[in-house]
Amino acid sequence: MSRVLEVHGEPGPPARRRPAAAAFAGWGEEDDAGLGARLGAVAERLLAGVGACDGKHLVVACAGEGVLARAAARTGATVTAVEASAERARLGRELCERERLDVRWAVAPVTRLPVEDGAADAVVSLFGVSHEADARSAAAELTRAAAPGGAIALTAWAGVMAVLLRMAGGPATSSPRWARYETAYLHFFALPEFDVRMEEAYWRFADLDEAVHTLSAPAAAIGAADRARETLPALLAEHGRKDDGAFVLCVDYATVFARR
Repeated sequence: MSRVLEVHGEPGPPARRRPAAAAFAGWGEEDDAGLGARLGAVAERLLAGVGACDGKHLVVACAGEGVLARAAARTGATVTAVEASAERARLGRELCERERLDVRWAVAPVTRLPVEDGAADAVVSLFGVSHEADARSAAAELTRAAAPGGAIALTAWAGVMAVLLRMAGGPATSSPRWARYETAYLHFFALPEFDVRMEEAYWRFADLDEAVHTLSAPAAAIGAADRARETLPALLAEHGRKDDGAFVLCVDYATVFARR
């Protein structure tokens, strides 16, 4: 059963110039397309599912520049954000400081989370862990870090975003596999609780042209912008609709949930 998340409001913030590699790595977070502004409600839903609140310790794996970490800190939880890129971790720390949010940042790969065994009430990731090439080791490390009875939850792209990932190529192409029950089952079948839920969000753009411009930004980082812009109008039109002059895109994703 899918759940629908309607995201209203103004279109995302204007593009910021960032190095190409950072733009691709940050797709879906605080990247130069401003997609992080569209993920806040998805992050809040994920956190509600693991019971994030005051007194809980959450480890955010593959934290990027902190969309999920900041949302977790706003619930009052104790948050450890782990990111492999020192530059992205630095930017994430600055964003937390700007909001006066108390988040502990650590630079480390998801396969070596700097936390004790069973230290976290929940281990979570927003479209980050699903991009890791070594999925088996990543899943084992998430499980190790979670306390007995603790939650493990991550999101992975499906639908139109999965198509875009395949189009862009690069390191993110493993994400759509995590949206399949069979893939997640391979890594979490031994846990007492396990589920994969297909969910939906709706992203509002000023028009179809803005949607194409925003979602082709990651492809530009690897020199595929022209191909993306040729393909995207028809693809996005298939998954979206006009609404009061704006363009609303239906974005599918999966939430993988397990409990240790």
